[in-house]
Amino acid sequence: MSQQANPRGTFLKIADSVKRQIEDDPQMTELPSLAEVMRDHKVSRGGAPYAHSAFFGRRA
Repeated sequence: MSQQANPRGTFLKIADSVKRQIEDDPQMTELPSLAEVMRDHKVSRGGAPYAHSAFFGRRA
């Protein structure tokens, strides 16, 4: 049986990565573009927006 990636896990990993970028660079004034997220995390245009939702939908 082949294993497929859990989409929710992928979205959360991307959101965590963006969060780390923000924490590591206080001078960052803009979030990465959708194209940058797709390139950096090798995800499709259909999947990348879910990372945005996962990131902004979190409660601290």
